[in-house]
Amino acid sequence: MESIQWLIHLFALLLDLPLAKEKHFSAYVDGGRLVVCVARAPSELAVEAVDVEGHYVHPSSVEARGDVRREGGRLVVPKGSTAALYVPIVAEPRRVRLITGDGAVEVKVGRGGLCPVESAHPRHVPAPYY
Repeated sequence: MESIQWLIHLFALLLDLPLAKEKHFSAYVDGGRLVVCVARAPSELAVEAVDVEGHYVHPSSVEARGDVRREGGRLVVPKGSTAALYVPIVAEPRRVRLITGDGAVEVKVGRGGLCPVESAHPRHVPAPYY
């Protein structure tokens, strides 16, 4: 009987633990490009530019995969969607910012990674060539 009370007490303590914050954005370098992953976008994301350590990259130079559409010179990721943005880079950055009409989303660049969009969304939206 005492062990059951102990388990109930332990379970009550576990319920009070904060849950891990869901991570919607991640980034890593893959060859000569930066991969920015968006997982279950918390709101519609209309990317007007990508700031890579102070160098602004226009969305027309960014390759996109997943639930992404090009709209008026922007890359639009609908709320709840998953996408991958492939940004050409020269040097390996430590941070990247997605510039939107509502502000900026800063993402720390990790040492490596995997973007789940590759297997979940094989649809490919290439960067347009002018």
